[in-house]
Amino acid sequence: MKTYEDFLNIIGYTEDRFIKEVVNSHEVKHENKEIELKKSSIHGVGCFTTKNYVKNSLIGKVLNNNYKTELGRYVNHSSDPNVYLKDNKFFALKNIKKSTELLVNYFTNLKTITKKMELNLINKRENFIRKLSEKILENIDHDLIKGDGKNMLRESEEMEIIDDFTNGVYIRRMDVKKGTIVSGCIHNESHSWFLIHGTVLVADKNGLKCFKAPYYTKSNEGDQRIIEVLEDAIWVNTHSNPDNGRDIKAIEKRLFSINKEEYKKHLKLKKQ
Repeated sequence: MKTYEDFLNIIGYTEDRFIKEVVNSHEVKHENKEIELKKSSIHGVGCFTTKNYVKNSLIGKVLNNNYKTELGRYVNHSSDPNVYLKDNKFFALKNIKKSTELLVNYFTNLKTITKKMELNLINKRENFIRKLSEKILENIDHDLIKGDGKNMLRESEEMEIIDDFTNGVYIRRMDVKKGTIVSGCIHNESHSWFLIHGTVLVADKNGLKCFKAPYYTKSNEGDQRIIEVLEDAIWVNTHSNPDNGRDIKAIEKRLFSINKEEYKKHLKLKKQ
């Protein structure tokens, strides 16, 4: 029998983190008058029926716009469930009598729950980078800021971007002087990056980390970084270039989003 604790172990979450990032990720509103919230013998608070349900009958929504219903927040896990999740709604898995606690198998819905956790982490990352960018701008003399925040800056006294190509690959080298702070774009594709020379302090979804050359790793789709250059640095990104195009503006438009709104449009087009 797999328990709630087994579920947390499999997804790599503590209970506190799971509640904070997944369970409490939406405002909760009580909208189903046929569901009663009471103390659960399984875990905390549970959802209890106030009427009988027949097998496969609709019980209610899990999410409604930007908030969770009580079903989305308080239905507990069981390896012997009486409801199942489909299209953001709970249905009766069997005939359910009045005053019965509603239970779902978290493992059966692991894919859906994991996807939700990933979306929550994306939101956390976006908010972290946005707030950090605002903090940096608040503490820097505006005469020192290069760029308008609406277009990519390719060249200044402190930074230069050098483009190169090989078959199916676009190589983007960035030479940056010590003391420069770079607010990067959002990456539309995953790729590899290499720190060839120098030392940099990087803020991203994982917090702050110092990298010293030589170093390389992978960057995921949706990643965004703020880089403080501690020593003159040479930073190289390798990107896909399937049509072997040489139009830099077109390549940059495909690979990068300037802001959150552009990235949302990119994701929308990608689904089409």
